[in-house]
Parts: sequence; C-alpha cells; structure tokens
Amino acid sequence: MTKPPVFTILASLFLVLLALMFDASVFASVDSNAYVNSNNRFSINPPSGWVVDSSGAFGTLVIFYGPTDANFRVNMNIIVESTSLTLSAYVFAAKTQLSQSLTNYILVSEGPKIIGGLDAYELVNTFTQGAFSIKDKQTIFVQNQKGYVITSTALQSNYDTYQPAFDESVQTFKVTGTEFPWLIVIALVVIGGGAAVGLTIFFIRRKGRDKISPAIPPSNSP
Repeated sequence: MTKPPVFTILASLFLVLLALMFDASVFASVDSNAYVNSNNRFSINPPSGWVVDSSGAFGTLVIFYGPTDANFRVNMNIIVESTSLTLSAYVFAAKTQLSQSLTNYILVSEGPKIIGGLDAYELVNTFTQGAFSIKDKQTIFVQNQKGYVITSTALQSNYDTYQPAFDESVQTFKVTGTEFPWLIVIALVVIGGGAAVGLTIFFIRRKGRDKISPAIPPSNSP
C-alpha cells in the first residue's frame, strides 16, 4: 500500500513552532538566484531578501524565512517524497490528513493550476496552533513518481500582505532534468545516418564485385 504524504502535515505543524524559535542570523542570506536541488530535480526562486535553511529540518528539503510579523515568522517550505499516486489521489490523501490532524481546520479554497507548464493543485487552509491563527497555501505537484509540496504560511491576519511574495516565488518552480533529450536524439540520428551510409557503400561495392567476370584460364590451343 502506498505511503500517504505524511510530510505534508508535519511540515505545516512543525514550521509554525519553528518560526518562533529561530533567528534569521543563523542562516545565510540569498539573493534572487534560484535555489536548486539536484537530487530531487527542482528549482525555485525564494522571495527576494528571504533567508534559506536547507538543513532538512522536520522532513523539509528547504525552508525560506521571511519577516517576523506579530511574533510569527512568515515562511515557505518544500517537501518531496516518492509516490505512485496520481496528482488527484495525492491531493485527496493530503486533504484527508490535514482535516484529521489540524485543530479548527478549514479548507478555504482549492483548485487546479498550471505553473511553469506543469499541472498543480492548490489548497488554501486555515487552522489554529496554540495561540496562533494560521493560514497557508499548499501547492502540490506530482512529477516522475515524486510528490512536491510547497507550503506558504503566515498568520490569518497578515496572510494577504505576503501572498504576492508567496505566489511570485511559486510561479518560478520548475522540475529540472526532464527536458526533451535533443542531444540523445541528435546522436542517434548521426549514428543511424552513418550506419546507413556505411551499408550503402558496402552494398554498392558488393554489387560492383558481382559484375566482374571470373578469371578465364589461358587457352591451351596453339
């Protein structure tokens, strides 16, 4: 049986607490260049001026930390896990876990999206964690038997302030290493063409030899 996307829930729960515990100074600053994860074949541009934690804390591959607003650290995180599920089945599993695991959970909105030419699905959720009323958006992709989940989190009271930065960053998400293999195709064409030329020359030479009369022994007549 396929393992459900457990990190989808864990990232949302634990990052709410992490956002209050860590100071930005412990992480290196990043600029507008893309964050690239070669092992999991994706790239994304974090919001400008945000900081990066790629330590893998709590099952995340990367966390982008934004400002601290009303004692809460605005953040985005990305998790990736292997899956044999389709996008629709993966989303269903995520929604089930969210509804069962989060306090005062409400699914605010949902729907399909096309991001960078890839099929995606977005879930906008609200819930409470301790004294905080949280709002987040999960953007879900399933590509090459991997589930990619980008979670953008802020307080319900200020989520709209940071939504443009969230959305701009998510729009830069790309799955890498899946481009059409033109170099391989070109190489195969060249090899195939060379083989065809070689065979043509071989048969032309063979045909030419077939037309040559066998040697006639000299006549013994006077």
